[in-house]
Amino acid sequence: GYLLSSFLTPLSNQRTDEYGGTLERRARFPLEVIDAVRQVWDGPLCVRISATDWVPGGFDVEDAV
Repeated sequence: GYLLSSFLTPLSNQRTDEYGGTLERRARFPLEVIDAVRQVWDGPLCVRISATDWVPGGFDVEDAV
């Protein structure tokens, strides 16, 4: 499961709609998924994302925090 993380990185997310571009827009889908899960599950929830792409121009630690 790297789907949510793949939306966050500009290297794999080349979308030109509301789910691509700025970090805020790239984070939209993962946040929508978390909100939807929260509507049906109030227990603990973990989400795995990569903290960095280790490539210039990719997702980095500052973006992850």
